Amino acid sequence: MTLFTELKRRNVFRVGIAYVVTAWLILQVADIVLDNTPAPDWVMQVIMLLMAIGFPLALLFAWAFELINSRHPRLATLHFRDVISNRFQTSLPYTADAASVATAMYINWLEYFSSFYPLKTEVIFLDTAMSSG
Repeated sequence: MTLFTELKRRNVFRVGIAYVVTAWLILQVADIVLDNTPAPDWVMQVIMLLMAIGFPLALLFAWAFELINSRHPRLATLHFRDVISNRFQTSLPYTADAASVATAMYINWLEYFSSFYPLKTEVIFLDTAMSSG
């Protein structure tokens, strides 16, 4: 069996194409959003770097997932509810609520302290009509 047929059998090409399309869509949305917000230029570069690092990892995980399923056929029949414990299922809503409350508290904290430390902005007008003296 050649490497090409093995990659095709394990759906590595399918995962790679899906990753490239998804990464391209994420980069397009990030480009539009970052152009309209006061984000630094390096943010887009970091997003691109993370997408580039994630590509070989996605291919590796696609290969490994198919390898595990071929060795353990019972894993392919498991459902999501069978894998997650009952304790996690009952605690998930509370975790989401706690994260929402913590986010709201952090935003309010930022708003409160921004009144004590206002941003110092200065507007400098340059005189373009220089008098030749």
